[in-house]
Amino acid sequence: MNINKGGRPQIGNTITVAIGDLLPLVEDWAINHGQSRAEGIRDLVRRGLQSAPGERALHSSWDKAMFTYADDAEVLERYAAAIEQGRITRESQDTGPETYSWVRLILITDPRDGTDRWLVDARQPNGGEWIDYPASQQAVADARYERTVRSLAEVDYLFDATDVDGVPVNEVAD
Repeated sequence: MNINKGGRPQIGNTITVAIGDLLPLVEDWAINHGQSRAEGIRDLVRRGLQSAPGERALHSSWDKAMFTYADDAEVLERYAAAIEQGRITRESQDTGPETYSWVRLILITDPRDGTDRWLVDARQPNGGEWIDYPASQQAVADARYERTVRSLAEVDYLFDATDVDGVPVNEVAD
């Protein structure tokens, strides 16, 4: 007996969702990630479902479709200052003059409400992103930090120094 619960598609079946004014953002995101529109939508939904409770995307210059919590210049400046004053607890970096970049796990004080939050700061010459978590989510933030470093290593990015086990480092001195 096959019971069809209205509004719940069977696994593998196509569903139609009107995304309206999000379409150009979804298409840009998919193109920037080398995906078809359908692949991009599945990837965005998967990312949303994998987000940790309390996770916030403060800023991303890589994913223009990403909702950002700190989306105006004044707020971004306040978060940039909080990051500068924060305590770096983990760091992977490339110090080359043309490739200067890093991934850092930083304990910051949120400039909006004064609470402590863990922030993953990923910066490369082509942009960066700030993702933060409540102070109680240190393990989740740490996992995000390691995932970010490993994902860069998977696309042959070499750090000069890293604290993530198993990630290769650049042996050539500049």
